[in-house]
Amino acid sequence: MQPLISNTLHQPSPDVRVVQLDVLRGAAVLGIYWVNVMYFALPYSAYVLPVLMGEATLANNLVWGFSELMVDGTMRALFSMLFGASAMLFLAESRLAGGGLEVVDRYYRRTILLIIFGLIHAWILLWPQDVLYAYGLLGLFLFPLRKLSPKALFALGFVLLILGDLGVGQSPAVSQAEVSQTMSDTGIEYITKESIADTQLGEAIENQIEEEIALYHSGYWTIFESQKKDVIRQQSSNVYDTYFFDVGGMMLIGMGLFAMGIFSGQRTADVYLPFMVVGYLIGFFMRFPEVYEAVTRGFNLVRLVGRESTFYNVGRLAMTIGHIGLICLLYETRFFARIANVLARVGRMALTNYMMQSLLSMLIFYGVGFGLYGQLERYELLYVCVGVWVFLAVFSYSWLYYFHYGPMEWVWRSMIYAKRQKFRRDKTST
Repeated sequence: MQPLISNTLHQPSPDVRVVQLDVLRGAAVLGIYWVNVMYFALPYSAYVLPVLMGEATLANNLVWGFSELMVDGTMRALFSMLFGASAMLFLAESRLAGGGLEVVDRYYRRTILLIIFGLIHAWILLWPQDVLYAYGLLGLFLFPLRKLSPKALFALGFVLLILGDLGVGQSPAVSQAEVSQTMSDTGIEYITKESIADTQLGEAIENQIEEEIALYHSGYWTIFESQKKDVIRQQSSNVYDTYFFDVGGMMLIGMGLFAMGIFSGQRTADVYLPFMVVGYLIGFFMRFPEVYEAVTRGFNLVRLVGRESTFYNVGRLAMTIGHIGLICLLYETRFFARIANVLARVGRMALTNYMMQSLLSMLIFYGVGFGLYGQLERYELLYVCVGVWVFLAVFSYSWLYYFHYGPMEWVWRSMIYAKRQKFRRDKTST
């Protein structure tokens, strides 16, 4: 019987870094902060409805619209795909042939450690939206799927995304009908400051915003206690009703893309250009109408709550494919070389940088630090985002000049191999 993966390209050596993977991973870890900084800095209702806080309505709406169209969900999707690709690289047949059971043991140690890092990230660094836990948990199931053909991996991943869009297993706390009835009772169709100013709904939202701002201006343990339910839900029911379909589907598609050579520098512009054009066209077609309606006519809560009934995952998959095509095309050009070099170093320290984002945000926005939670408008948060990008880029570039691995990567690798890894570079090494 012929192996299902026999039609794939020759795989790169598992002992050699795939620079293109590092570049994509660097772009993903920086891009995901574009969205996460809003979560860190704004009350949830103001995150969903940018008209609720701030005076620069046009600027805030444009930032919200661009984020919803191009960024929201796509960086998490790219991160998930790259995790699937890295699993394929780690479990390369050449490595398994040489190491056998020891390689499998290291792989499972790798994923279990990621679960532990996710627990630390969510509980200690106060980031309830952590995805490392889900990555580690779902990564446990990838080993037996590594020999599936790219077509089989794509099909299985796409089915999971569709099931996620259909809301299989989900039990939303507030139904679309309930929100529709609430808005009907208050005479509100679209959400603006004026439309809710003198209503019971507006008063409830305003109170919620004030409570959240007061909470995140308080001390560490108060915030810790307030997030316990969210963290527990994120690392239990959300794994099964959301991440299994969302993250799991993207991981499988990433495995398929790696098997085809898309992530390993084995393809050329004749592949990446269609990826970019087709991906962006489909993604734009699926995502733009709702964004345009929201920005130009106001924010309809019925539509927002009913979002899980639309093909959100399919739309962000297409947009992510477009991002992959664009970055890989740029990677082949000379003028992008310096940027790619920086992104590759950021990507080599992706675990450190992802957790560092949370640490920096905790110090910037929460009461344990500067307490800027709820103090900046959405467009102003982009300045913070770019500032953190620059810091992480400089930090990663400088760190890897002196050390072989990022600090978290060194801990991770040492525990995977059950042996202290070489950390500091020799003065003669480059």
